[in-house]
Amino acid sequence: MATFIALLRGVNVGGHKRVPMVSLRETLHRAGYTNVVTYIQSGNVVFDADENGPDALAKSIEAALTSKFGFDVPVIVRTCDELAAAASVNPYVGVVDDAQIGIALLKRVPTIDDPIDPAVHRPDEFTLVGREVHLHCPNGFGRTKLTNAYLEDALGVVATTRNVRTVRKLLGLSDRRKSAE
Repeated sequence: MATFIALLRGVNVGGHKRVPMVSLRETLHRAGYTNVVTYIQSGNVVFDADENGPDALAKSIEAALTSKFGFDVPVIVRTCDELAAAASVNPYVGVVDDAQIGIALLKRVPTIDDPIDPAVHRPDEFTLVGREVHLHCPNGFGRTKLTNAYLEDALGVVATTRNVRTVRKLLGLSDRRKSAE
């Protein structure tokens, strides 16, 4: 068994795609995952599973959610090490206020060359590193044009964004499991 982190895209936002966290935990447990813990209402899950790989786990979770809730929910799964590595290379951490920093996690590495012109989005900044887009949004995430929908359209890949504090909390939840072993 290994610990993974699943990030659901677009649930419980503005009353759309309502997924109660109790139901989410129960759904993942019924799908065979163990030690399922959710964090806040935006669809963040830490869970244990056999080593099938993040992509296979994401597909399995998506199917379980569609069956339970009757609508599609894109899911991105990372190993704890993958998420920790992504967080560790964020160029904005320690430079600007944490409240202005996020990570857009992508379903896969984009195949489009130079898809986003940084100058168009000032004062917002971003850095694309593999399957993550590191974001600095000085006016807040509610005002940025670098939304999930924009990134998906520009990069041609599913994206879901979390602020740096949420990422740290998820890593902390997974670290507690490692120290308990």
